[in-house]
Amino acid sequence: MPRGRQTSTDIQWTVIRLSRFLDHERIAMAVDLSIRSVRRIVSHYRDYGTIPNPENDLDTAPKERKKSQHLRDVDVEFLLGTIEKAPDLYLDELQDMLAASCGRTISKSTIWRTLRKTGFTMKK
Repeated sequence: MPRGRQTSTDIQWTVIRLSRFLDHERIAMAVDLSIRSVRRIVSHYRDYGTIPNPENDLDTAPKERKKSQHLRDVDVEFLLGTIEKAPDLYLDELQDMLAASCGRTISKSTIWRTLRKTGFTMKK
């Protein structure tokens, strides 16, 4: 099998089943894998009880990427208004308020970067 190519889950399960009866070299020849790949699959199964990367099957369609959680203009205006009213709020409090009011889950680091870009500092 070519280098860098992902092994399908069917072949990985075949390797696990054959490992009960055959040595690694014979399994590698039977399923057209390197001996190292066979050892890796068997070792992973022995350690964790499952095959490596079972959700990354080659037969499945590519998964959709999660949309990045950037702040919209409305969210930024909400943050700026909240900071103007209560300038002593912590980032986790702002995060909770943003989630409750706007229905958006945004990380504290994104909130801080946004505030810093708009000119806010931690100075009094």
